[in-house]
Amino acid sequence: MGGVFFKKADEKLTEDLKDRGLLFKHVPYEHSYPHCWRCHTALLYYAQPSWYIRTTAVKDRLLEENENTNWFPDTVKHGRYGDWLNNNIDWALSRSRYWGTLLPIWRCEDNHLTVVGSRAELTELTGTDQSALDPHRPFIDAVTFACPECGETATRVPEVIDAWYDSGSMPFAQWGYPYKNKELFESRYPAQFISEAIDQTRGWFYTLMAIGTLVFDKSSYENVVCLGHILAEDGRKMSKHLGNILQPIPLMDQHGADAVRWFMAAGGSPWAARRVGHGTIQEVVRKTLLTYWNTVAFQALYARTSDWAPSAADPAPADRPVLDRWLLSELHALTDQVTQALESYDTQRAGKLLSAFVDDLSNWYVRRSRRRFWQGDKAALRTLHEVVQTVTQLMAPLTPFITERVWQDLIVPVTPDAPSRSTSPRGRRRTSPSSTPSCRSRWSSYGAWWSSAGPRARSRASRRVSRCPAR
Repeated sequence: MGGVFFKKADEKLTEDLKDRGLLFKHVPYEHSYPHCWRCHTALLYYAQPSWYIRTTAVKDRLLEENENTNWFPDTVKHGRYGDWLNNNIDWALSRSRYWGTLLPIWRCEDNHLTVVGSRAELTELTGTDQSALDPHRPFIDAVTFACPECGETATRVPEVIDAWYDSGSMPFAQWGYPYKNKELFESRYPAQFISEAIDQTRGWFYTLMAIGTLVFDKSSYENVVCLGHILAEDGRKMSKHLGNILQPIPLMDQHGADAVRWFMAAGGSPWAARRVGHGTIQEVVRKTLLTYWNTVAFQALYARTSDWAPSAADPAPADRPVLDRWLLSELHALTDQVTQALESYDTQRAGKLLSAFVDDLSNWYVRRSRRRFWQGDKAALRTLHEVVQTVTQLMAPLTPFITERVWQDLIVPVTPDAPSRSTSPRGRRRTSPSSTPSCRSRWSSYGAWWSSAGPRARSRASRRVSRCPAR
């Protein structure tokens, strides 16, 4: 069978067994089999020696840490991930590759093992300065020293470490811990929140928890949002070799970064597989973002027309018409519900609540109050201004670009204590109050254009705003 592809050899081996009377039964049947994801060639698994981490020794602790972790969705906790922990086996750590993080074990001819923890320790063992040593092959392989036990020459074992070990070490390795930044690391460990796709239950999620529990007796994270896969419009998994991927930057250039963010976070269940296409994202723009933008432009236009700005002379909520009081009541309920949803990492519910409220705001409140705005009614203007301000704050975590533009141009100029770029440590320098355009002047020319522009022009404008930060 030498020189024959192993899957082709199956037929000849079967025939040989049959000819020699050694074949009991031959029944072909269809079953799953591993293939190379690039060229689809069948793969052959075979056993080979490996270095292991005895994760089975901390299985009970891993299960305890999993119980202390909040999973979204919670079905993963005792389902896919819980099953993985319950059937935990020792971690095959080593890889027979050239490039990678070295396995820092030196072995002599008498099979004595020396594990080296740092360049400083390697300097002591070799008697030469290793502070500038590149800790990768082939440089590290050239370093030898006398075995501390028997004096024979010790050389490094040829294996490198599983790349997932690097990923799982990220929480402390990024700070150079334990050699530096000890207080900084300890103040930030464990992470409050991590997020990745469902396939990382056996990858990053596991290695983070396993290494954290092994080294610090505590998992590396407290909350996990486990995302579903993004599929092409035809329902197949996106893949370069299938030619059905959507590049993220062109997608954001066409529809706006906020539209893509809203679709990913709130356009459906984040932990369910979803189809992505231009049509689905454009629907997000049309139903939610454009409606929000239209309402903001409406407020800016009639505030300018009426020469209005928030003041103490505006009617108190209790003195306003019932429609205004209804809207403010709904706003307070929305604030409470969206806050609860976001604190529970439920972005889908937050988005659903915001979309429904924005629709009511535009198609119920604004439509039924138009005559009041035409007349410059202060109660209506003040109510809509307060609602736009709060909705902008609630939408900001999901759509930061368009809301930042609205906040800086509509809220900051008429709200002295509102957070602005000038109050941010990284904010840009702002002009003096006397030279800062007012809310009305900032929106004066734009409001006039918006009132006469067509739907397609408005959509293009909102995409331009959501593609870049406020200026």
